Amino acid sequence: MKKKNTTVTLLVLLGVFGVACAGGWRRASQAADHPSAAHDTSRSEVTGPRDSYTGQGEDMKTVFNEIERESQSFTVSGTPQINIENFEGSVKVSTWDKPEVTVNAVKTAIDKQALAGIRFSAAQRGGGVTVETKFTQPLRVIRLGGTHMHTKGAYVELEIVVPHNANLRVTSGNGILSVAGVNGEVNLRTEHGPIDVNDGRGRLSAFTNNGLVSIVNFEGEVDASEMGRDGIVLEGRFAQLKALTGGGPISLALPADVNANIEANTRNVVNEGLNPTEEPTSTREVRRLKLGTGGPLFKLRINSGTLTLRLIGGARASAGAK
Repeated sequence: MKKKNTTVTLLVLLGVFGVACAGGWRRASQAADHPSAAHDTSRSEVTGPRDSYTGQGEDMKTVFNEIERESQSFTVSGTPQINIENFEGSVKVSTWDKPEVTVNAVKTAIDKQALAGIRFSAAQRGGGVTVETKFTQPLRVIRLGGTHMHTKGAYVELEIVVPHNANLRVTSGNGILSVAGVNGEVNLRTEHGPIDVNDGRGRLSAFTNNGLVSIVNFEGEVDASEMGRDGIVLEGRFAQLKALTGGGPISLALPADVNANIEANTRNVVNEGLNPTEEPTSTREVRRLKLGTGGPLFKLRINSGTLTLRLIGGARASAGAK
């Protein structure tokens, strides 16, 4: 096993007005300016960043000014299993042709006490690599404008490079998940935040409670869930497809020669070039459509959202396009 380990501590003062969190903190700032927009903001819980963001504003008195970086690399063979678990923060996975996994972690905290509560580990186990972050301290109470907020005061951004052929499992308590070029079994879950998958093939499962799920240029089996109203964008050649939203739209782009059946529980279907045939068993509540000569059943659960059907190569629309 080949392993290189580098730890560099860098203390960075981001400025008097700076916040390294979007999502909860951005909303908290708005609630401080407009108290009617939130309930019980005096005891709100700040769960951390949904994306890599540094905001500025006169009512933000807290600064994330402690940063520590760690890097490790591992030599692997075959199709490695890569497991990544991040307590809070973004995870970005890209690929290359080398039989090697590199891990770059940026630990960011509100002060040295919070930084000391971050635990980072990366280790080779069997034929794969496991990366894990944990936070070992209780929530802190900080002042944001005129509001007292509950927060960990810390998060970790992970950037990981793996071989093209790899099996991947990624979880984050709160943050963007981005994966590009991975061929294999991919399982992605973030409690809050968008998921972005590009240029892969194999079997993909993606889940978020809220945040746009975008899966583009993927070939294989997909099971995608977005439980809020941000929606799902799907583009590729799918052997099997399941998609579920909590009420948000779905945009589905397929090749011209596709043969498939679609079952969607929505009345709102917009066709932008696929020209499906309505099946006799279709109802107002459940639309059943055939593409080409028919084939695998694509089950889309939209719960009152709009389904947009597009031809690959046309103008790419957001999930909300109608």
